[in-house]
Amino acid sequence: MTTTGITVPGTAGTNVVVSTGLGDYLKLAQQTASILNGARAGSTLSIASVTAGSAVPTAPITKNTTQLVVLGTGGVSTSATGSGWEYVVNAPDSTDTLLVSNAVILSNDLGNDLFASGTSTVIATGGDNNVNATGNYLISTGTGNDTVFASGLGTIAAGAGANFVSVSGTANYVISAGAGDTVRQGGGKTSVNAVGTNAVITGNPSTGLLSNTAALVVTLGGSGNTVYAQSAPTSVTISGTNDVVVGGASAGGSLTVVDTGDNAQISAVADATANVTVLGGNDTVALGTGSATVTLTGSAAYVLGYGASAGGGLNLIDSSNGGMVSLQNEATSNVTLSGSSTNVFAGSGALNISVTGTNDTVSGGTGAETVQAAASALVYAPSAPGSLTFIGGSGGIPTVVGSTNGTENIVAGASGVVFGAGLNDSATIVAGIGQTTIFGQSGTNVLMTGSASGGGQFHAYAGNETLSGAGSSAANSFFGSSVAGSTTRMIGGSGANTFFVGATAETITGGGNNDTFAFFAQSTSLVGGAHVTITDFNPTDSIFLVGYSSTQSAHALLVQATGPAVQGTGAGLTLALSDNSTITFTNLTSQAPLFGKIGYF
Repeated sequence: MTTTGITVPGTAGTNVVVSTGLGDYLKLAQQTASILNGARAGSTLSIASVTAGSAVPTAPITKNTTQLVVLGTGGVSTSATGSGWEYVVNAPDSTDTLLVSNAVILSNDLGNDLFASGTSTVIATGGDNNVNATGNYLISTGTGNDTVFASGLGTIAAGAGANFVSVSGTANYVISAGAGDTVRQGGGKTSVNAVGTNAVITGNPSTGLLSNTAALVVTLGGSGNTVYAQSAPTSVTISGTNDVVVGGASAGGSLTVVDTGDNAQISAVADATANVTVLGGNDTVALGTGSATVTLTGSAAYVLGYGASAGGGLNLIDSSNGGMVSLQNEATSNVTLSGSSTNVFAGSGALNISVTGTNDTVSGGTGAETVQAAASALVYAPSAPGSLTFIGGSGGIPTVVGSTNGTENIVAGASGVVFGAGLNDSATIVAGIGQTTIFGQSGTNVLMTGSASGGGQFHAYAGNETLSGAGSSAANSFFGSSVAGSTTRMIGGSGANTFFVGATAETITGGGNNDTFAFFAQSTSLVGGAHVTITDFNPTDSIFLVGYSSTQSAHALLVQATGPAVQGTGAGLTLALSDNSTITFTNLTSQAPLFGKIGYF
């Protein structure tokens, strides 16, 4: 059962009920009552009373505990030299103005004006109190809406009301337990523990008054609290929910935030440096012109970096799940993704990113980007004038999407890579052990090199494009376009390549020996017949014709061939297929190399 009321000794054996409630936040009233009642029981209490407005008697010179009881309405000062009272208690019958030095004030529930200096304790059990303390102090208030000004060194515990606390001096520790408290740092190191709700905590705005030791340290354990760091170097620890932290000016120091709660909003847009660690969920972190280090281990975090492109910089270590990172104008960003399903949107600055998680997406901006992906990431290359350097790994098959007028340099890892070119794109790909799959686009120029065994697949799409495996020694496959009006250049390397002809104009260079050129009537007839030029057919190559008129044959095609090679006037020989497709061999000077090399099915 909870006991209510704070009762202390009165004069002549009476009792004084200072408060009918539970007292102050730190329970100092209960402790003080216990001390005074114990002193009276042990006959070691010297006690007197004074009517407010009257002269204060001097405390007796004794080893006993001394207590002064203030009666009536008015003002009493025990701070004069020689007063000597250790405990000053105002009776519950009226409001008072109490001034003490090197003493303990225990005030009633009605709300009072309380002044303390020296080494003092102020206990305001209830009501709306005004407290002003200097020197060394311990202040604890109750359920009223209290106003506290403290300058020096001490602890202030604001109770359950809507309180205003302003501190300055050497160092202060503030407990904010109310609903809607305001705490202001006027100077000196300040630590705030906000266990209530909807508090507003403001750092000192004057950089000239603060050094790196005059910091603001805040712990947010309640909910809905807001911290404005101003110019003080600030450290915030969050374990509550729905809190807001706003960093200070760039001329100030730093902002450090560790968040284990949820739904926090953290803004460091003007801090010189910021260090943010997020272990909770659904947090938002906004970064600005200073340098920042952000560590994410929770879920669904949103990081926004919009520092000026001439300054700033972000180091992000993200092992969270389902987050979003927007870099915008960060000068340089270094990002490590080891979680899953994170979306990164690059900005105008340089981006260096390592992806070891799963299902992450990186969308390029306009700066130079380097992406190392040892997992199945989806990477969109930056737009011009930006460029992409991509290095694959072995943890999954990544997909890289080129950009319009973009430039990409890709090194496929052991898992291979899927690359989709953009319009007028230029890409160089070094193949890995895994398969490389390439999808062209209008105006693109793609070159694949490397001797790894994975090989590649080249798929033409639309427009004028060049798909080249000239630097590759693997056995690659090429697929022509079926989009009307397209012109495709396909170039093989030194391996045994296979070319699946499309439906449009194509120029093919096999590049080596044992190449295969496959024509399917179902494909070449889609837009009125394909027109294919083969530049380097040699006796080890093969041609397969599938699905054309049964009235024709390989022999008939060679008999009906046209061109300078047939006429004996030079190189060049053309075969006409039944769907109006044509095959021109620009390097042949006779039909002889084609005998036995055409399979007609």
